[in-house]
Amino acid sequence: MLKDEFHLYTAVEAENKFGSKFFYRQKIYRLAERKVIPSLVKNKDLCFIGSDILKGFIKELELKIEGRFPMLDISKIQIFFDLVNGK
Repeated sequence: MLKDEFHLYTAVEAENKFGSKFFYRQKIYRLAERKVIPSLVKNKDLCFIGSDILKGFIKELELKIEGRFPMLDISKIQIFFDLVNGK
């Protein structure tokens, strides 16, 4: 994936590339609306950088965990996305 790090994806392409169970297109659009991930327009399509999508989703997951488990020290929790296995 390293060579694809700055590849532009439409929301549908990103959903197919990273997996639709967690990276579904409606959530990608919502994150872009809230300015969590930047979006670009290419040939009238809204596009996103793959690494920005991953970072945005991981940040959302961190915040969700922090909200559900306030007793945890969030600075000691690490969340990763395995680019090789796609999970």
